[in-house]
Amino acid sequence: MKKIFFVLVLIFQIVFVFAHERAGFVERQQRQETLITTAFKNGQLTENEYNKLMKEQKHIKDALETNDLDNHWTMLEHNIMVTKLDRAEKRIRKFLRNTEKV
Repeated sequence: MKKIFFVLVLIFQIVFVFAHERAGFVERQQRQETLITTAFKNGQLTENEYNKLMKEQKHIKDALETNDLDNHWTMLEHNIMVTKLDRAEKRIRKFLRNTEKV
């Protein structure tokens, strides 16, 4: 009984460590991209800011595709993707709060 319990706990940990939330990453990236485009259409972003943010979103999309090639995400890939998405959100907030008008 102890062996079965130990094996179940071990399997649970392995699944938890190597599980990734790719769908969550894609949804989060798409949400950021739509926020950028609507902000640009509403005049909250300049063209230069829009281009910078969209270039960053393209890098995030490319990283998602590259990490998903082998259908196995390491913790390093997972953490890097979380960091990229967090950094992009901070930059979006920074540019949207910018009150300078050209």
